[in-house]
Amino acid sequence: MNKSRTWYLHRLQGIPEVAILVGDSRRLELFSKKLKDPDIDVSHHNFALLTGEYKGVPLSVMAYGMGAPAVAVAIEELAALGAKVIVRAGTAMAVSCPLGSLLLAEGGVRLEGTSSSYLPIEFPAIPDHGLLNAFEKSLSTLNVPRYLGLIASLDGLYPNRLKEEKVDIALFRRLGVVGMDMETATVYAVSRVLGLKAVSLCLTSVEFGSFEVLAEEMRRPLEELLVEAALEGIRSYYEPKKERRSGS
Repeated sequence: MNKSRTWYLHRLQGIPEVAILVGDSRRLELFSKKLKDPDIDVSHHNFALLTGEYKGVPLSVMAYGMGAPAVAVAIEELAALGAKVIVRAGTAMAVSCPLGSLLLAEGGVRLEGTSSSYLPIEFPAIPDHGLLNAFEKSLSTLNVPRYLGLIASLDGLYPNRLKEEKVDIALFRRLGVVGMDMETATVYAVSRVLGLKAVSLCLTSVEFGSFEVLAEEMRRPLEELLVEAALEGIRSYYEPKKERRSGS
């Protein structure tokens, strides 16, 4: 009897080496419109996997839900199926930037608990520099507010929880934290342990302090821009590799 290599993504076949992680399953629809030959597979625990191709680059997009433990499981499963490059395309709380900005995380502040299951707290949560540089170059061509900085990852992001944790926003801002989420630090730490390359790109959908939420009529076009930015960042990363192969 054929046996799946993973617990939740019950796939017998592998996946492309590039995997994009999204929390909201509705974002899969936005990605599917951009991909050639899109195919969606829904598995257990509401995990959903979209596969396809973007400008010659085969890739998959996985919706995992929300939070650090869920994203860690997602990365473990993707790695078991053959993923080598992980791109988070999610949302974050704005700390040092306006709503509707794109944040490219040059590092994650490890305030969540999951990454400590993988790495001692002394180890940093950092992206792959080649991916980071490719995404930074690609973002420079888009007409959208964009920020490069740290993203602090916490397990509790609701206003009352943030107050209980007494988050030092003044310190965050002084040290270059541009946003807060629940997953970026975990994505970087788990990917590092598993030998994967990773980068995190987030749209700010909530503002710290006022806790204003991005209006739905604004969110949809900005999420479309997030999708485009993630795909173009991947294309930018792989383009030099394709040119070297064609020239050899």
